[in-house]
Amino acid sequence: MLRSGAIFLVVALVLSGCGGGDDRPDRPQRPVTDDSPAVESSTPEEPTKSEEVTEPESSTPDPAPTEKTETPETVAPKPEEKTTEAPAATGDWGTLKGKFVVKGKLPALKPLDVTKDKGFCGLILPDKTIVVGKNNELANVCLWLSLGRTDKAPTPHSSYADSAEETLFIDNVGCLYAPRIYMAQPGQKIMLRNKDQVAHNFKIDGFSNNSINLLVPVGAEVQVVPRFNKEESYPMNAGCAIHPWMSGKLLIKSSPYMAVSLADGTFEIKNLPIGTHKFKLWHEKPGNLKNLKGNSLVESDRKGIVEIEIKPGDNDLGVIEIDASMLE
Repeated sequence: MLRSGAIFLVVALVLSGCGGGDDRPDRPQRPVTDDSPAVESSTPEEPTKSEEVTEPESSTPDPAPTEKTETPETVAPKPEEKTTEAPAATGDWGTLKGKFVVKGKLPALKPLDVTKDKGFCGLILPDKTIVVGKNNELANVCLWLSLGRTDKAPTPHSSYADSAEETLFIDNVGCLYAPRIYMAQPGQKIMLRNKDQVAHNFKIDGFSNNSINLLVPVGAEVQVVPRFNKEESYPMNAGCAIHPWMSGKLLIKSSPYMAVSLADGTFEIKNLPIGTHKFKLWHEKPGNLKNLKGNSLVESDRKGIVEIEIKPGDNDLGVIEIDASMLE
């Protein structure tokens, strides 16, 4: 009995020890701890990612300041240049415009007496010394920048850079100069063009420049040689030795700031330098348009000179009235 009990006790003790080992209540935690390197391997990966984000930020300061500083420095000047150039094109220049109208009633002009080539030119032609529209708009009024002997001409706007290089065509159409008034700069190439079916003789008389008298056959073009290389104080007279009723004008001025009113009486001089300038007002019939009144912006003196302040943008003088008595 004692031996069997002892044997039973030993077996029970052995079984209890083995059963505790099979249950391993602590060992399931060891694999987690043992596998913790896998968790730790993910843990370092997270810091590594955070370090990768942080490192560029911490390492960026070395190259980044250069990039961030250089980018504004290379890009910023461009908008600055555009900002400063835009005002130069619009802020430092102004356009002068207005409209000439006759105040009062003008007597009708007698037609021109055609004395030669009546078969082509006709029996009579209109006298275009004064051209007035339906609402008394006055054409062929000339304006140009007036400079004193000691005055320096303003530097023209870049838009006029090639104006003196352009060819000016002076046309004879229907036995008349058409248009009647031309404007050019010294040394500008001038071509005399005959669009009629009869020959014309272009005769232009200047004061500072030598006169010309050139025959231009039917449909032909003839260049003025030598060129008119000097400025004229007033428009030169143009005529035709063959057809004595033909008449026109040619103004030669160094400054491109000049204009002639159109059939509707309007005129425009673009891109004038801002500031106060003097302009000469002239019409073929009376000459200088002197002592003009009625428009506070345009009051000429006894020489037909008016002072006008040019501001940035459009400078519209409005309606400028010319009394009919001045044109009689």
